[in-house]
Amino acid sequence: MLLAQKVVEGIHAKDPRHEHLTEEDATKLSQMVKENQAWLDNTREILHSVQKHMTPPIRTYEIVEKKKAFDAKANPIMHKPKPKVEPPKETKAADNANANSTNEKNGTEPKENHTVSEDMDVE
Repeated sequence: MLLAQKVVEGIHAKDPRHEHLTEEDATKLSQMVKENQAWLDNTREILHSVQKHMTPPIRTYEIVEKKKAFDAKANPIMHKPKPKVEPPKETKAADNANANSTNEKNGTEPKENHTVSEDMDVE
């Protein structure tokens, strides 16, 4: 839960590591942290009120299961990958236009693209 709290703080502080996460993500994480913290505080109170010779009303596996459930919901949000920014791709038309303008400046004729046909017999 501590990591989730730090991520929420990073989102609100506009930390570059968390700039791809939205305010909606921060709200979800914050709500999950509050709910789980309240459950944990309540569990601690119950465990402290039980006498040591009595069977505890909450078992360790229940706490572990609650943590696993929290991690299963929070980790996809906290570890959401940053979107990849692809550089703009040049098209063949732009390349041909650049080649033609360069050839016109040089006074040469543009080269034609010759392709080899697959049905061509070469022996």
